Amino acid sequence: MEDYDTPDDFAEEIDTAARKRKALEADKTKKPKWKSGEIDTVIDELEKRSCLWDVFDKDCHNREKREVAYTELEDILKHTKKDIKTKIAGLRTQLGREIAKTNSWKSGQATSEKSPRGCSTINYNFFIQ
Repeated sequence: MEDYDTPDDFAEEIDTAARKRKALEADKTKKPKWKSGEIDTVIDELEKRSCLWDVFDKDCHNREKREVAYTELEDILKHTKKDIKTKIAGLRTQLGREIAKTNSWKSGQATSEKSPRGCSTINYNFFIQ
């Protein structure tokens, strides 16, 4: 406290430091926003890199090839590897839910009246293997 003219100056600096620390912590918890164009790009680029999603691909079990593919995606998408992995997992989950919706019937619905519900316009077909 010797470097400060008044105790109020000292208290103000402590408050400022606390606000900065809270702001940094808040930035870490923020999830990145994905634009619809970026999601389409993720799907297109992911389709080109079968080592990230096709378990029957021999490169899928090669950690180095997967790391190279994730690094390429990071460079293209300008998102972190963790964010990209989270987005891929979310897309797979969304696909599974939409497939389940299209394969289900409403109570009392005849099998001949089965109609697709909740279908998205996103093309996920390459995930299905």
